[in-house]
Amino acid sequence: MDIYKKRTTGFIVLLTLIFGYVVVSSISSSRHSATITTEIIPSNTTVKLNGKGIRNGKHKVTPGTYKLLATREGFKTEEREVTVRADEERYVGIALQSNSEDTSDWYTKNKSDRIKAEGIASNNFDQNNSEQAQLNPLFQQLPVSWNHGMTSIGIGPSSRRENQTAVIIQEDSTVGRSSLIKWIRDQGYNPGDYEIEFTDYINPALED
Repeated sequence: MDIYKKRTTGFIVLLTLIFGYVVVSSISSSRHSATITTEIIPSNTTVKLNGKGIRNGKHKVTPGTYKLLATREGFKTEEREVTVRADEERYVGIALQSNSEDTSDWYTKNKSDRIKAEGIASNNFDQNNSEQAQLNPLFQQLPVSWNHGMTSIGIGPSSRRENQTAVIIQEDSTVGRSSLIKWIRDQGYNPGDYEIEFTDYINPALED
C-alpha cells in the first residue's frame, strides 16, 4: 500500500512539473511572438540589436521597437529603427556602402556579396511593396493589363526616389496613357497622390 502511495505521489509530482514546464514555455513563447530576420553584408560586419551582438538569421523578440546598428571598417555605419508587432516577421536587409578607397570596389571584387546585395535589394523592395499595399488599396488591385499585356498598369521601384514604389504605366500612345490615368481615377483614386512613371516615355512634368 505504501509503495502504491509513493508511486502515485511521484506520478502526481511528475505531472505537476510537466504542467508547470508547459505553462512557462507557453508564456515565454507568447512573449517572444515576433521575429526580426537580418541579412547584412559584407561578412564580418558587426551587428547589434539594442546593443546586443547578433548574427544574420531569425531572431525571436517581444513585440516593440528595436535599434539595429551595423558597422564595419571601410564602410558607412548603418542605423535602423525596427518595429515589430505581435506575430509579425520583419526583414532587415542591409548592404553597407563603402566610405574608403580600399573598399570602393568591394562588390565588384566579391561576387558572393554582390549576389547577396542583389537579393537584399529585391527582398527590401518586396517588403516595401507589401507594406505599401496594406496601406494603399490601389496597389492591391495592380497589376492589370490589356491588349495581351501590351498595355498595363503595375507597380515597381521608383527611378527618382530611393526605396519608394511608383505606379508603372506601359502604353505607347498619348491617348492610351491618358486613358490609363482615367482608369485610375475611375477606381476612385487621385492620380496626383501617386508617383507615376511611364515605360519608354519621360513625363514632361517630371523633367528637371
